[in-house]
Amino acid sequence: MDAKPWRIRVEKDGTRLVDVDAFLHRLVDVLLDLDRADTSVIPGADQPDRLLTAEDAAKRLGVSRRYIYTHADTYPFTRRLGPKTLRFSERGLERWLARWSR
Repeated sequence: MDAKPWRIRVEKDGTRLVDVDAFLHRLVDVLLDLDRADTSVIPGADQPDRLLTAEDAAKRLGVSRRYIYTHADTYPFTRRLGPKTLRFSERGLERWLARWSR
């Protein structure tokens, strides 16, 4: 499949227009591919997810607890259990690390 099956049209005033239908169809294809992905290659995919404390997540990432709390909103694996309680999805953290270590 083409890497960019959608078209971007640039108007005379510099405005960029995207073929939204084609873009959404490609997005659905990508999401379906992820859903069908072989989870046997992901360690622990057959086990329930574990929630890590900020200290545990910081150790895995090699950063300080303060850094984890400061950047928690930028991590896709952050889970808010209450207004002042954060945990971090172990499986989500592992997937994130695998993606960024390529």
